[in-house]
Amino acid sequence: MQADIAIPAALGGEINGPVAERLKVKLIAEGANGPTTPEGDRVLEKRKIEMIPDIIGNAGGVTVSYYEWIQNKRMEHWSETEVNGRLEQAIKSNYRIIRDIARNTPRRTATHNSTRYAIGKEVDMRTAAMVLALKRIEAHYQLEGFSQ
Repeated sequence: MQADIAIPAALGGEINGPVAERLKVKLIAEGANGPTTPEGDRVLEKRKIEMIPDIIGNAGGVTVSYYEWIQNKRMEHWSETEVNGRLEQAIKSNYRIIRDIARNTPRRTATHNSTRYAIGKEVDMRTAAMVLALKRIEAHYQLEGFSQ
């Protein structure tokens, strides 16, 4: 079977090496947690199949939960349209930053700024997502310090 996009959205560990070898897709957008094994990642990378890793591909639920927390804390109410707009902007911006980290093409645009996250070499998308997360944690600790 051939498709433009595969969206593994049910179970973890389903795209292993042999499965990755048989996939006939241009892009995998991970909807499940951990649907691709490390061996599957290596095969997909070797085959130049693009990847939207789970850390960004299924981040909508936790992001909207954060928006609900913010609204409650501020005693605000956002419309569904506003929540969806904020979510779309956040996911697209984070995806672009992760893509720039992976390609080692740091840049500042109207929609995102990846200049402070570059590591000086190309990496796979999953590693780029981890780089972004760790650099954001580092920035927080540098600003706020460590707490007991």
